Amino acid sequence: LASKHPDTGISALAALNLALLGDGLYLRCNPASTETPHLHLRLNGSGMVQTRLLIELEPGSRLNLLLEHQGPPGALANVVTQICGGTGSQLELLRIQDLPADGVLTETTHIELGQDATLSATSLDFGGQLVRQDLSVALAGPGATAAIHGAFLVGGHQHVDNHTTVDHRAPDTSSREIFHGLATGHGRGVFNGRIVVQPGAVRTVSALNSRNLLLANTAEIDTKPELEIFTDDVRCSHGATTGQLDANALFYLRSRGLGPDEARQALITAFLHATLALVVPENLGSRVAALLQERLTALDGVAD
Repeated sequence: LASKHPDTGISALAALNLALLGDGLYLRCNPASTETPHLHLRLNGSGMVQTRLLIELEPGSRLNLLLEHQGPPGALANVVTQICGGTGSQLELLRIQDLPADGVLTETTHIELGQDATLSATSLDFGGQLVRQDLSVALAGPGATAAIHGAFLVGGHQHVDNHTTVDHRAPDTSSREIFHGLATGHGRGVFNGRIVVQPGAVRTVSALNSRNLLLANTAEIDTKPELEIFTDDVRCSHGATTGQLDANALFYLRSRGLGPDEARQALITAFLHATLALVVPENLGSRVAALLQERLTALDGVAD
C-alpha cells in the first residue's frame, strides 16, 4: 500500500501505523453499478490497534461510506485512511467516533480528488478521552469540489482535536467547510482549519467557518482558521465565533413551558442541526440524534 500510494510528508503517527500495521482493508469501487453502493465499516478493536484503509474510486464511480469508531474500555487506536477519487467520482463520507470515556484515538486521513470529483464529508465526535483527527483534502484536478462538515462534543475531562487542511492545487476548484464545537465541564476542544491555494489554482472558491459554544466557565475551545493564498483571481473567506447560550432565547423557551434543562438542550440541538441534518439515511439519523441526546444528558452542566 505504501508503494502504491506513498505518504507525502508522512507524519510520525502515520509512520508508526505503517511500521506496526496489524490490519488493513483495500477497497476498489468501479462505476458498473447503477445504484450508489453503501458501505458501513466499524472499527472496533481491543488493546493497541494499528489499522490502515486504502480506498480507490475509479473514474465515474460513486460510494457512500460510513466509518464508525467504537471499542471496549481502554481502547487505543491509530488509524490511517487514504482515499483516491478518480475523474468524476462522488464520495459521501460519514465518520462517527463514539469511543468509551477512556478511549484514545489518533486518526490520519488523506483524500485526493481528481478532475470534477466530488466529496461530501461529515465528522462527528461524541466520545473518547483523548482524540485527534488530522484530515487533509487535496483538490488535484480542475473542477474538484469538497464540502466538509463537523461537530464535536466534549465534557468532563475530554480532549478532542480536529486539524484539517484543504489544498487547492488546480484551477476552478471549490470547497466549503463548517465545524461546530460544544464544550462543558472541564472539556477542551481544538479546531485548526487550513485552506491553501497553490500557484496556478485560479478561480478557486473556498470558505471556512468555525462556530463554538461554551456551556461552562471551566470549558475551553481553541480555534484557529488559516488561509494561505499564492495566486490571484480567487474568492476565499474564513472566520470563527465562540460564545455562550443566548439568555433571551433561553427565557423565550422557558416562557413557553420548557424546563431549564429542556430549553438548554433544545438550543444545543438547534446549534448542531446544520451538521446533523446531513446524516442520511433516516434510520441512521435517528440513531445519531439519540446518541447526541444521550451524550448531552451525560455532559456536565447540561442535565442533572
